[in-house]
Amino acid sequence: MGRLACWLVALLIAAPSITAAEPFSEFRVPDHSWRSGSGYFSFWGFEGKNSSPTSNSTSRELNGSLETALSYGRDSEMLSRTADLRLSGALSSTQRDGRTQSAFSNSQARDRNQDRWQSVYLGGSQRAYLGSSAWAVGLSTNFRASFGEGWWRQDYFQNRFPLASRARDSDQYHDYDYRGSAAMSLGRGRVRDVTVVMDVHVLEERLLTTKAIAAPLMPSTREKLARVFFAGRDLSNAHDRPDRFLWREVERVLREDGALVGAALDAFSLMRIQESYARRGLARTRGVFAGALLEGLHSHHIQRSERQSSSRYFYYDTLYTEYNSAGSARRTDQSDALYAGALAQIHRPLGWRWQWDASGSIAFPIRTGDSGLRTSSAMSLDWIIADRWLAGARVTSERSYLHHGDNPTRTLEDGWRSSFGLSTSYFVEDHVSINVSYQTLQNRRRTKFQDRQSYNLQNVFQLGVNYRFFGRLDAPGVMESMQLRQ
Repeated sequence: MGRLACWLVALLIAAPSITAAEPFSEFRVPDHSWRSGSGYFSFWGFEGKNSSPTSNSTSRELNGSLETALSYGRDSEMLSRTADLRLSGALSSTQRDGRTQSAFSNSQARDRNQDRWQSVYLGGSQRAYLGSSAWAVGLSTNFRASFGEGWWRQDYFQNRFPLASRARDSDQYHDYDYRGSAAMSLGRGRVRDVTVVMDVHVLEERLLTTKAIAAPLMPSTREKLARVFFAGRDLSNAHDRPDRFLWREVERVLREDGALVGAALDAFSLMRIQESYARRGLARTRGVFAGALLEGLHSHHIQRSERQSSSRYFYYDTLYTEYNSAGSARRTDQSDALYAGALAQIHRPLGWRWQWDASGSIAFPIRTGDSGLRTSSAMSLDWIIADRWLAGARVTSERSYLHHGDNPTRTLEDGWRSSFGLSTSYFVEDHVSINVSYQTLQNRRRTKFQDRQSYNLQNVFQLGVNYRFFGRLDAPGVMESMQLRQ
């Protein structure tokens, strides 16, 4: 852990001077906002029957769910703000009936149960820069509440003449779960997602290859396209199928700047530029940020259950014995935590082909009776050549030593977790693709309560190769003959 932290500090100091000049540094986040509201309802049912010479059964099930969501966001160079509200509910009901017959006895059983769940989520965040400086204040909050209740009942009857019995078991539960967090940060620096700059670079290369443009794009055109791609990420808030609207805007920019050879993009060029390339979700992020963090956490969980059972036994039609029992249980778990600490992160694209990211944080509990620390660090290095190669290495480390003075079940938490991974993928169109990855994960945890200890180690390796050694299509009079590109 100490060595990794030293390497992180050294790289944080050295990287800005090493990577001062690169094609991602001029991008600025365009000012744009979005709003969205949606609702979803579903209902389905099931009925089934099974029969045999000695038994038969039926089952019925009904389920319904209702969800609604509201979201708002704004993003710009100086302000980032989001808000989300989600409400959901679900109802399920099940009934099963069964009957078994034999030469000596017959029995019947009926099971019925019903469950209802509701949940509420409210979250929001904001980071604002102070004037034209690089100092920023960040606020975030999240709250989630879920409520569940249900019951189950089973009725059972058996007749073995002259004896008979009837039994009923029932169970009822209530579950309440509340979780919330709030955080405030004050720091200096800016971190931007500049993946769109790479997207425009790949777009330009592909348009030159398909001859949709005759010459490289002007810097102003690249800047406009990057802003369109960035804002276009949130087009799904306005359209369910947003791709055609995004590419309409891309074509508009190319046409207005006089970059297109023809009046519009041809179908081949449009399909080519929409094909995914080797980054496969790799974010190109740039910037440095360091600051102080204050975070509060709260959770409260309540479970209540009630169980009843009764049995009655008959001889002919006379009741000769009866049993009844009932019980209830309640469990409550509550925890609060307040942490103060610092965090730092640096993200650098090293030219078109390399991406380097590193981050670290340290936090201390500051509530009376709590002590300890919590640290985390991560570093990754990725190498990319669009349409061909993607390789990466990642290492993460987490360490916690926390003493909770007000919670007897979590008096001491002592643990660490680390991971290391390597991955490589190689693709040549129509010919060969290779995927290789290796990851090792390990963690150890110890709690003072009942002196529990655990250790886990996992090593995962994967190799996949796809090789197409022959392929050809002939359709005389329909299209030209085609074969694999070697």
